[in-house]
Amino acid sequence: MIIGTSSFPYANKFNTNLDDAIEHARNDCFSALEVHTMFHSLQSLRRTLKIPPTENLYFSVHAKYLENNISSLNPYMRESSLLQIKDDIVFAEEIKSKIVTVHPGEYLPSYEEDSYDLLNQSLKLLLPFALEHHTVLALENMDGTGTKLFSNHSDIRRILDLHPDLRITLDFAHLAMTNQDFLLFLNEFRDRIVHFHISGYFPNKPHISVSLPESHMNYEPYLEIIKNWDKIIVIENDKRNLALQSKTVLETVFN
Repeated sequence: MIIGTSSFPYANKFNTNLDDAIEHARNDCFSALEVHTMFHSLQSLRRTLKIPPTENLYFSVHAKYLENNISSLNPYMRESSLLQIKDDIVFAEEIKSKIVTVHPGEYLPSYEEDSYDLLNQSLKLLLPFALEHHTVLALENMDGTGTKLFSNHSDIRRILDLHPDLRITLDFAHLAMTNQDFLLFLNEFRDRIVHFHISGYFPNKPHISVSLPESHMNYEPYLEIIKNWDKIIVIENDKRNLALQSKTVLETVFN
């Protein structure tokens, strides 16, 4: 398993020097970096990227999701979201990222099935585009709160059955937040999971602010299952000290 970090701990809120994030991730001995594009124009990210990707640091990209919704009933919102994600896919190809993680969007009350239909339409457009740009599109399982799509096993199963090229970024904290069956997800979706997110779980606290040593959920039995999988696991903590605490836990299990 390749241990990586989100770019969150190495970025200020509204602009990032990507070279700085790369240097910090390397100095902290991470083997992968997931670049969040949500607060940043791709022009600024491209402008600051002077260090070329190297074999000892893998990249993945987390596509924009704030104020984006590829399942929206509003066609203008949906079209804008698709265009921005396509831009992120092109950027991923430029930095040699093989994986782009996308959020599935949300539904309006009473319109859940309509939004799933629109999600499927959006995926029919995004998946061929990703393949053309030598990237894998991975939909992230959501935490099941509010009106978020793609959180429970049955809904994820039916979307995957419709899109053979679609893969999953499996978020451990999202599974924990709604008491999902970890073994069911890992066993059934093993061949479709290409990427993991991990952070601690603490009730009523944002998961990105919870390191693994602080977690109320013990992930160790599930980490043992995946430790020899040839995939990237990205620590999603928003502070450097928390990310390093989580890294120590992963290294202890994986090594």
